[in-house]
Amino acid sequence: HLERAIDLKPEDPTINDHLGDAYWRVGRTLEAKFQWAHARDLKPEPDELPKIEAKLRDGLPEDTSNAAAAEKKKEDGKGG
Repeated sequence: HLERAIDLKPEDPTINDHLGDAYWRVGRTLEAKFQWAHARDLKPEPDELPKIEAKLRDGLPEDTSNAAAAEKKKEDGKGG
């Protein structure tokens, strides 16, 4: 859906930023960095610019929320 949104509003820095996030999460890091660079160049809101620059520099932190939730569910099922 984000790729379709880009087709409709290619000049929107927020959509480009979120598409970069989605690409990163599925391992498409080169495409993620391209989208983040494009978002940066499209003049995002001033408070968003440092976040985008940090993603370009460091990528996204590993999302452990799903892994932690799965581990807790697994532990809760033990010893019942």
